[in-house]
Formats: sequence, C-alpha cells, structure tokens
Amino acid sequence: MLDRHKFRIMREDAGFTQEQLALKIGVDPHTILRWEKGETARPRRVELEKAAAAIGITAEDLTVPLETDNPLVASGLSLLESELVDGYRNLSVTDKDWILGLAMSLPEAKGDRQRAIDAANVLEVFWRKRRKAEGREE
Repeated sequence: MLDRHKFRIMREDAGFTQEQLALKIGVDPHTILRWEKGETARPRRVELEKAAAAIGITAEDLTVPLETDNPLVASGLSLLESELVDGYRNLSVTDKDWILGLAMSLPEAKGDRQRAIDAANVLEVFWRKRRKAEGREE
C-alpha cells in the first residue's frame, strides 16, 4: 500500500511537480494526483517502481507494510502520521502549545485553501528542522 504522504514529501524533496514526475515516468498527471489524494492506494507496481527510481529511492521506501507492530499504523494512520504522533509526545510543553495553536487555526481556514496549505507547510518545516536537529533526517 502506498504511503501517499511520504510519496508527496519525497517527490517534492526531489524537486518534481506532479506534472514533471508524470511526464518522466510516462503516466497521466492525474495518476500522480490520485496517488497523493489516496484515491489509488495500490498503484501498478511498474509505475511505482519508475516513480521511485526517478525520485532516487526504492518502491519499498514508498509503501506501508500491511502487517505492522505499530499500533498507530495498524489503526489506520500512515507511517508519517504515526511518526508525527510519536514525535509530538516527546515535545516540550512550549512546542506542544505552539503546534496546538497552529492546529486550532486550521478550522478557521475552512474555505481558505491557501491558509490551510500555509499552516500545513509551516508545521512540516518545523517538524523537519526538529528531526534534523535530532540527527534523524536523512
């Protein structure tokens, strides 16, 4: 099963737009969009392998094992979501308050897609910096 969140992050980190990656691997751009929206949880293996190779990783790096010992993943969260929950549990009270404040602003963003995207991007940058500081960033 494709970890759609991880796929999007890895694609963006490799510098590809959805359209660029689709062109490189020979699929319709809507295919990449459907993968990232979770509309296609099990892409064709050959397409997934081409996408992974273009990004510079293996197809296994983009998949979620169906059997897992992680109860958060087993409950339906992606590996990335599971890591975020685990990471949140280890944050200082100040950092937790900051993240909760950011999360609380999201309902106000209903109807304002750009504000929601901006808030999500801020959280992602914060999380990447935190992981890098802990030496867990590849």
